[in-house]
Amino acid sequence: MLPTRYSSAKQITRQLDEAVVAKFHETGKSWQGRMNETLRKAASL
Repeated sequence: MLPTRYSSAKQITRQLDEAVVAKFHETGKSWQGRMNETLRKAASL
């Protein structure tokens, strides 16, 4: 679940490299939020 600051987030289905997902998953709980934050930084948001 995303933090409340992303309450306007849109749920999507996306295919990602297994290695990328595994790397984020290794970071533990809330890995999806960390992935989202990484994508926001990459997009300069």
